[in-house]
Amino acid sequence: MSREAAEGRHRPLLVLTCTAGGPHLVPVTKTVIDSVVRSGLDEARCDGRPVLRWLIVERGTNHEVVAMVRALEVHGIEVRHERAPASAGSSIAHGRRALMEASSRLDLSDAPIILVLDDDLGFDALFSGVSGMCAGTPWPWFHAVWAFHQAHPDVDVGLGDVTGAPPLPASSTLATNLLDLEHAVLGLPSRRDAARWSEVDYYYDLAESPVDPCAHTALSGWHADDTNVLDALMVHGLLFRPLVATPTTVAREHRDRVVRGGNTILFHPRWLELSHPLPRLGVLRLRRGDTIWVQAAISLHHCRVRHFPFPLHHVRDGSSWSLSGPRAWRERLIGDLGGAGVYRGLERWRHRRPWSRVGQIMDAGLEVREEILRRRERVARALERAIALSRRNVSRMPVLEDVAEVATQGLDAVRALELRPELVDELLQTLGRSLHGEQGIS
Repeated sequence: MSREAAEGRHRPLLVLTCTAGGPHLVPVTKTVIDSVVRSGLDEARCDGRPVLRWLIVERGTNHEVVAMVRALEVHGIEVRHERAPASAGSSIAHGRRALMEASSRLDLSDAPIILVLDDDLGFDALFSGVSGMCAGTPWPWFHAVWAFHQAHPDVDVGLGDVTGAPPLPASSTLATNLLDLEHAVLGLPSRRDAARWSEVDYYYDLAESPVDPCAHTALSGWHADDTNVLDALMVHGLLFRPLVATPTTVAREHRDRVVRGGNTILFHPRWLELSHPLPRLGVLRLRRGDTIWVQAAISLHHCRVRHFPFPLHHVRDGSSWSLSGPRAWRERLIGDLGGAGVYRGLERWRHRRPWSRVGQIMDAGLEVREEILRRRERVARALERAIALSRRNVSRMPVLEDVAEVATQGLDAVRALELRPELVDELLQTLGRSLHGEQGIS
């Protein structure tokens, strides 16, 4: 396929990433280079330009970013490296907006396929092999993008998945991870069968599909070190339940998919013109703006969306628990609760009536408020389970006292979350204003 792309039979590929640097860029860069060399993209050029191109928008100044840019250029990738504007915030949504602004200055006249990726995604995957869970390259990912486009030429946007660390705040997997930890410390029976990797949302405290209540066994090489356990539970959200690709998960069809994460494929550059939403509830900055972007694209612009079945590898950065950890943990907890409630409320409302103008979003207030309230109750129950699990195992692992304390503070913040109707109206007004630029998409 690389040769066909050089002959102009496949469109160029343009990766967009916004990054503040970090140690995760080292393994990510290695997987990029491995993938490029294996697939022959390091030598693929069309009309004098590399077939694979990369836009990196950098927050601050970071030596890992400089090293990544050099490595990509050495291996035949055309790189545009820009600084994020000083006014850009640190959130995912502000990063997406910085990428859209920077991409408006690129030459997109040959209509490249746009790959909007989080900076912590490697181009390998965790997958289930004959000898158990493996890390490697079970498919040439860039070639898979071209093959998908050939098979589905009418699709505008592909929504991809990840393996490795769950793409959620650590608070969303805490109770599940604590159950696994308890079984490991006590030597209780736990699951080790390969079939568990094919189940839906097996890592998620708020899973809506039925999940086997049995604990998962410790991964090979694990030992109960207090520092590692605290980082795994409270920072990375990953203990014994990584996401793993299996033949079942790759073949699974996600119909009517709207949930978008950090692996998104735009099959025409015009979709970069859609303004990225900035959901806020009072002073709280909410998550899940990517999914609201998809909802607006479908409803307001008739975007044709389909699940892209080949995941990348989500590599959590090297962050560790620190004095600032509890505050950031609570902010992510509340931001995800509110953001999930907003998109779920909008989904209910979208299926009840047409959404053809941005301003109509104000009519979704009842559904959004109900969904945030429902989410608040479910999150509170999950935190109660996490607190109980922590406290009954403190004597065996004293570090769980810290976990119980932070989870209790989180539970207090969840219960104190204000949801007066006028706050929800203000949320939707702000959200509508941030979406308003989408009316002009060509």
